[in-house]
Amino acid sequence: MRKTVEIRASGVNYHVIVSDQLLPTLEDHLLGEEREQVVVVADANVWQTHGSVVQKACQDRFKRELPVYEVPGEEASKSWSQVKQICSFLGKHRVDRQGLIIAFGGGVVTDLAGFAAAIWMRGIRYLSMPTTLLAQVDASVGGKTGINMVADDGSIIGKNLMGCFHHPLRVIADVSILKQLPSREFNAGLAECIKHGLLDQTVYDFMQEHLDELSQGSQAQPDVLIELVTKNVACKAAVVEKDEREKGERRVLNLGHTFAHAIEATCHGRYKHGEAVALGLIAACRLAAQRDMLEDQELEANLLKMIERCHLPTKWPKPTDELFAAMELDKKAAGAKLRLVLPTKVGGINVEEPYDPEELRPLLEELAA
Repeated sequence: MRKTVEIRASGVNYHVIVSDQLLPTLEDHLLGEEREQVVVVADANVWQTHGSVVQKACQDRFKRELPVYEVPGEEASKSWSQVKQICSFLGKHRVDRQGLIIAFGGGVVTDLAGFAAAIWMRGIRYLSMPTTLLAQVDASVGGKTGINMVADDGSIIGKNLMGCFHHPLRVIADVSILKQLPSREFNAGLAECIKHGLLDQTVYDFMQEHLDELSQGSQAQPDVLIELVTKNVACKAAVVEKDEREKGERRVLNLGHTFAHAIEATCHGRYKHGEAVALGLIAACRLAAQRDMLEDQELEANLLKMIERCHLPTKWPKPTDELFAAMELDKKAAGAKLRLVLPTKVGGINVEEPYDPEELRPLLEELAA
């Protein structure tokens, strides 16, 4: 089974191709011409496992072996240091304005390679091949690229504070690669699916129907994974098409993320992005309940059940002054006030403002208790 979702953006339309066993036929899905300068930016661990297959397809397509820049897959790689090294790599291999980057890896690589493509010679093309569930359902779709603000010691000060809107030529999502993901990595991707489920009834109903199988992780049947990725991509595409540059409606995609980004920045690698998103969704739903905003009184209990069944964390870390300072750095903040995205029901979202981060301390202490 193969599914295709079209993303319509200003000045560019592109397709997300979702199937299993795409790598063996990858040559048929690559874009670019023989005469063009093409390079690969890849997650080092993923390239070690799948690189020979990708390189063979690239050789068949472009009639030569492609240069490969390997990136450590951890979040700390989304830094100016890595951007500079990638740009040096592009210069070394004489990638010009007609050049192409193939990004092969998880969300770290697609964000990083996409950002390098956006700024190199004021913008060159890139093709995204996401290899994690989180990247396939979210990070590789919608045109957001970026890096973190990183301290000299490598710790993250702020998530995704520097970036560009720069869409890929195509997204190729092979769900068979997910079979080799560690369970924790796969489950982290399910958190973004749960977020989309709160935004879209179709995604929510699919996850509820297949929750038993999805709770088994990456060993779910390929057709289920293909449908999962396709429905999530379609949900995000519908939002992006209405508000590509996040002037208004696209903010709903940040549900749970103000909390999540602060957790990631201050817990120093304890939580993966999706795990932090799960905690952020719990906080957002609890806050909505406290403010009597929930139209569906069972939403909070159902959300917690889904998060637990997907083996994601439900207990908040103890909130610190550092966490509240990180929340003030959130991209959606206005001055020192927060714009929080809160659920009201499945398919119902409220963007409330303003909040002082300190107002949230009792809530977060309660969730950590």
